[in-house]
Amino acid sequence: MALRRILDWMRTIAPERWLLVGLTMLALGLWLLVWHLMPRPLQVTAFAVGDGDALLIRTPFGRTMLIDGGSRSISQVGERVLLPNLLMLGVRKIDVLLITHPDVDHVNGLAAILQEMPVGMVLDPQLPGNSSDYDRVRELIAERRIPLQRARAGQRIQLDGSVRLHVLAPTDPVLTGTTSDANNNSVVCRLEYGQARMLFSGD
Repeated sequence: MALRRILDWMRTIAPERWLLVGLTMLALGLWLLVWHLMPRPLQVTAFAVGDGDALLIRTPFGRTMLIDGGSRSISQVGERVLLPNLLMLGVRKIDVLLITHPDVDHVNGLAAILQEMPVGMVLDPQLPGNSSDYDRVRELIAERRIPLQRARAGQRIQLDGSVRLHVLAPTDPVLTGTTSDANNNSVVCRLEYGQARMLFSGD
């Protein structure tokens, strides 16, 4: 009965009103499509990891880059800080993971990310590491067959149509015999977006 009443009522509506309703729905659908496809601002987020480093870059078209992910002062930093914050921000995939160097305070949260989230590629200077955390990260990269590039000065990565990453260091051959070879051979890179520039310097 209720359905019949609704159908009877709909028959009383003039055809031109249905046209108006249809055009309104079409306009709303087009607006939602344009809103969804519109580029967002470039976002750079620094996670509060205490004595460590973890930065997330989100491009206007939604591509993501994580620079490092570690802490000396927060235990299980990947599970307790990085993953919850990434999920809260709506990140479900890391397109590029950049490891600046293998020190614990830059890598000990990355295993949790690699285990729980798809990663498109890894950029790593592939310096000698002396921690089980870095060894585990390398194992997971190999197990998941994630494309791995050795980071060296001169590389350019197009994150999306408007965002580029230029690797400025380390150079080949890498420095040896310094007070800290890992720190002195950290990846240094410059992010470019239009007229904006940001420098990321590892240690």
